[in-house]
Amino acid sequence: NLISLIDPFLASNTLQVIALCETDNFHRFIESRGSLMSRFEKIILAQLSSEAITEMLLQAVWRVENNSQLFFTYQAVNEIAVGASYYFPDSVGSDKAIDLLTEIAPWATSASLQIVDVSAVRSFIQNKTNIPIGEVTAKEKDKLLNLESILSSRVIGQREAVSAVASAVRRSRAGVRNPSKPIGSFLFLGPTGVGKTETAKALAATFFNNENELYRLDMSEYHGTDAVDKLIGSFSTGNTGVLSTMVRDHPYGVILLDEFEKTTPAVLNIFLPIFDEGFFSDMNGKRVSVKNIIFIATSNAGADLIWELVEKNPDQAISRSVLIDAIVERGIYKPELLNRFDATVIFQPLGDQELLKIAELQLKKLAKRLEERGLVLKITDDLSADVAKNGADRIFGARPMLRYIQDKIEQPIANKLIAGELSHGMSVAFQLESQTGQLTILGEKL
Repeated sequence: NLISLIDPFLASNTLQVIALCETDNFHRFIESRGSLMSRFEKIILAQLSSEAITEMLLQAVWRVENNSQLFFTYQAVNEIAVGASYYFPDSVGSDKAIDLLTEIAPWATSASLQIVDVSAVRSFIQNKTNIPIGEVTAKEKDKLLNLESILSSRVIGQREAVSAVASAVRRSRAGVRNPSKPIGSFLFLGPTGVGKTETAKALAATFFNNENELYRLDMSEYHGTDAVDKLIGSFSTGNTGVLSTMVRDHPYGVILLDEFEKTTPAVLNIFLPIFDEGFFSDMNGKRVSVKNIIFIATSNAGADLIWELVEKNPDQAISRSVLIDAIVERGIYKPELLNRFDATVIFQPLGDQELLKIAELQLKKLAKRLEERGLVLKITDDLSADVAKNGADRIFGARPMLRYIQDKIEQPIANKLIAGELSHGMSVAFQLESQTGQLTILGEKL
């Protein structure tokens, strides 16, 4: 037993002992040992400030300059210090700053740079983290300025939601948002199948360049007594927590909190500091930064009231205050949580025209997949109208539409392909039989 062997030395007045331990290991292995703790006075060393890290780097940068024949401006050194703390929150700021200073030299040399300035540091950090922090390129500028129209090509009939998320993204990219908070936090309220999840997917695909940058948490899975432990981790069980791991592995992207109303009040309380301060503490009391995350919480809370208001006044916009007051009165969400969101967005039930546009959109996606097989799908008005009418549902919105397309359109095509009645270089059309109302597949050579 190592502790019993060294205890006489620790108890001695003739020997001074300084022990070093990382915070998480201290909480896990040392703190619970009372006899050992009695031999030491605990001193917590805080992270160095950005100013102190800059001073430290200024003493080290000359060696890097001499070895690499580069010149670092003072502003560049300061940017390394700031970036180390902000973009690498899980690392010790001073250590990470030294790592960045060391790593940027060969990168700058390979880029044929002689002077490392602020823009070079930002470009390096962007390459390392995939977080856009450098100068806005012409291509990105065009995308940012037209983000609403780009998102609206996928999200039908939800202008308010599209505008809210697009504005948050532009504030973030322009560098004018509050740097201590997430990029954005939104509560999407509305019935099933009206585009809440699709908006999150479209945002990930458009701004983050990959729909896979959307990370989903089914909040209905966090409703038991162990919900908080499952989410952020438990010291007693050693569980690291799903959210803690997700954010550390993917510090930049969209996190979808699906069915937010189905989790416990204790879990909802965790998100108060997350939305307000941009971090939470994991099982070891270690901060987990979410400053480069967009949170989208989706909820069917108040869906019955939305339908009731729509049926009474189909042409009148739903009152946000009436809906939120009803949700608070029912005890679903507390006012302090609702106030933490950057925006609470109401998704309107989809009308016939919106459903028709969604049907056309889904059919075009199918046509694109068939085109890769050498087939041309003819999308007629009758086909789109049939999908919109029979693929939608009052309760589930447009969600059943994909299943309808799968059963009534994809399956007949698959059967014809297997039977050899359809092949590369043919077109596919569907005819609506007036007598039966059924779709009949027709194939012909182009």
